[in-house]
Amino acid sequence: MNLRRILKGGDPWIWLTGGSVAISLLMIAGLLLLVTTKSLGFFWPTDIIELKLKDGTAALGQIRNRETIPDGSASSATGERTQLQVGNRELYGADFRWIDADDVTSSSNPADAVVLERREWGNFYGFVKELWSGETLIASGPQAGWTALHERLPAAQDLAVEQRKLETSEATSINYSLDLERLRRARAIRAGESAETLRAIDAREAELHRQHDALQNKMAELGAKTQIDRVVMLDVGGQEKQIPLSQIVHAYQPNAMSVAAKSLLYTAKLWEFVADDPRESNTEGGIFPAIFGTVMMVMLMSIAVVPFGVLTAIRTMRTSTPCLAYSRR
Repeated sequence: MNLRRILKGGDPWIWLTGGSVAISLLMIAGLLLLVTTKSLGFFWPTDIIELKLKDGTAALGQIRNRETIPDGSASSATGERTQLQVGNRELYGADFRWIDADDVTSSSNPADAVVLERREWGNFYGFVKELWSGETLIASGPQAGWTALHERLPAAQDLAVEQRKLETSEATSINYSLDLERLRRARAIRAGESAETLRAIDAREAELHRQHDALQNKMAELGAKTQIDRVVMLDVGGQEKQIPLSQIVHAYQPNAMSVAAKSLLYTAKLWEFVADDPRESNTEGGIFPAIFGTVMMVMLMSIAVVPFGVLTAIRTMRTSTPCLAYSRR
């Protein structure tokens, strides 16, 4: 009888609900902690290592993982292997490479090794050979080339930002306006509007086409400018690769950087991840559109759901109050 009275009073259900909420919050906090500890370290500019191998070749990149070799997958005395992010996707066909510890004869951290984070094709690891502006050689050699690259990179990045703005903002706006005019024309024809109305639509379309052609010419000129300054890089095997400066997002020499410089770069890359748009088919860049969409969805759902939830709670309280009062008596 006492148990039935307790159940009718509703206290066990309140405690059960509160405990469930507490467990859910702990699980969410644990998940966020796990994601934070496993992922935030990815943005730290780790040193570049050069590994000399027994077959006479070399590998250059950043260490991403070390593990014990699975049984039967390879013969190794040490039983360990290293996952190296070698980048240079257009040269090697893959961003990562597993290297057995027994195949390594020596390792070093060259101070002039450079990481180029690009808008396309991922990272490039190598050494600066030359820097060109059009047909003019600006600098030659690792040190002089790196200095010239560091000086000219901000201007090239500004050109890339301007080009992206034209492609994503102004071009989209003009195309949208053209679509609206086509719809207006279709509605006017169906409604039997006068010839004067159709001529007005023709005039607006002609003006939009003129703006579109001018924008295309401007984009072509800007695209040519973005290809003027370019750096010639050498990979660890001596292969050359020309990279326009406008395609470079970050360029740094982690082996020659202090902890303070690495911390500044880490902060910049972390902010870029939160506030920038994605690139490379959503495999690089930031997640701002996803964050914005999630926040907007939560706000819209809250506006739609909260009033119904409040009304339901009020209705439940009104219908359950007499029963609770009777059970307490």
